[in-house]
Amino acid sequence: MSFGLPFIGTNVTGIQDNIDHLVSGYLCTPDFKNIAEAIEKLLSDENLQTKLGRNARNYILRNYSLDKIVQLELDAIEEVIA
Repeated sequence: MSFGLPFIGTNVTGIQDNIDHLVSGYLCTPDFKNIAEAIEKLLSDENLQTKLGRNARNYILRNYSLDKIVQLELDAIEEVIA
């Protein structure tokens, strides 16, 4: 995602909390048939690849940039100290 590539993830806790289906990634059920269909869909649709890749990159920059992670760490340290 951080490289601006489309992301396919299974629709399970953790992944589904960070991916908006067909906006920042492609969610599918965790079975080989559905995963294969997701891969085929993305390979056949360059516009969708571009859209998901761009939105995925923006999501990572907003939520997991180095500045954001450092601030979360500092907040956690301050909370422990308090």
